[in-house]
Amino acid sequence: MIRIKRGSHTISGVFVFLLLGIFAVCSTVMVLLGAQAYKGGADRTETHNAERIAAAYMRNKVREADGQDMIRLEGLEGAHSLQIVNDEEDSVTLLFVRDGMLCEWYTLRELFDEATFDPVTGAPLPMAVYSEGVEDDDDADPEETLHGDTVCALNEMTFSLSGRLLTIHLRNGQEWTTVDFALKSAPH
Repeated sequence: MIRIKRGSHTISGVFVFLLLGIFAVCSTVMVLLGAQAYKGGADRTETHNAERIAAAYMRNKVREADGQDMIRLEGLEGAHSLQIVNDEEDSVTLLFVRDGMLCEWYTLRELFDEATFDPVTGAPLPMAVYSEGVEDDDDADPEETLHGDTVCALNEMTFSLSGRLLTIHLRNGQEWTTVDFALKSAPH
């Protein structure tokens, strides 16, 4: 006859549940650590991509506008906005940072000349724009007229010019990216 001891079954049952509990806790910790590592990697990738997008966008805009006197800086050292003037189309493209975003404002030169600009950011300040021939346009929203189109996330942008070497410093988060251009024409 086989005798079963009740005391040993109780201890082995507790031991099994203890092992299952340890396994559950370790599994939960591993999942949490994995999720945290994934989030950190995704955040770094997002920041890196935003830096690359802003740098590539600025590179393309400057290359596209590197004609005779098309690029203008608001006050050469420490400028915060870049003007691209197209005399053939009688238009101006203004690149500036507003509310953590790189913005582009494309407008006719006449409207650009009438606009006022924020001395800190170089961004156009809101003004009412009315349709031609309309006395009182109640639908014109001054807050919406000069915001420009957002391009990508960017916290700060500064320019410096040394001869024909244009240097653009872009900050996204805590990281700075520097982009240098050897211009064909000298900006003014």
